[in-house]
Amino acid sequence: MLFRSVHPSWGGSGAVGSGFDIAVIRVAREDNQTEIIKMATIEEYNQLTRCDFFTVFGTGTTNTGEGTSDQLLKTGDLQFLSYDNMAFFPHYQNGVLQANYNLKPTFDHALCMNATVEFQPDGLSAICQGDSGGPLVHKDKLFGAVSYNYPPCNGGMPGVFTSVAHFQANGWIAANSDYDPNASNFWCNDQIGRASCR
Repeated sequence: MLFRSVHPSWGGSGAVGSGFDIAVIRVAREDNQTEIIKMATIEEYNQLTRCDFFTVFGTGTTNTGEGTSDQLLKTGDLQFLSYDNMAFFPHYQNGVLQANYNLKPTFDHALCMNATVEFQPDGLSAICQGDSGGPLVHKDKLFGAVSYNYPPCNGGMPGVFTSVAHFQANGWIAANSDYDPNASNFWCNDQIGRASCR
């Protein structure tokens, strides 16, 4: 890792629900990748509905208490949930309503995903321990980073993600990186002993 900038309002692992669970890192590249995944804009965030489905990548556990994966894993399709959906979340297991919960985040820049989707194999797909910081992708754009979930991971509870669109809109990402949303190519290469972006 060549560079790391953690949001100054991040308070450590005990402050996951604070809404500032975001950092920028720069690493040396050793591949020839030319395609990029751009970050979602705040306008794209504001247009999301329950008809939008996302994918998450990570190397975390496949269930609470298990070891982390030595391979990159990806979820099935995770359904977007609004703050209103989270404020009255019906928790089902095996098709039976267990309870309704108020799981609405205390900050206004989260992305919430439903782990229980009817057409998924076994009825659910979710994030788990060790996936933190992993990318939340939709329509070839980075919308968020894994923040927290409600264990156990296979319990059908939703996951909460930090919205990168909000930190792009408020200028924090631009102030702490070379990211240019208008650039056609944003991969960084290790050139002459330092990282540079073209």
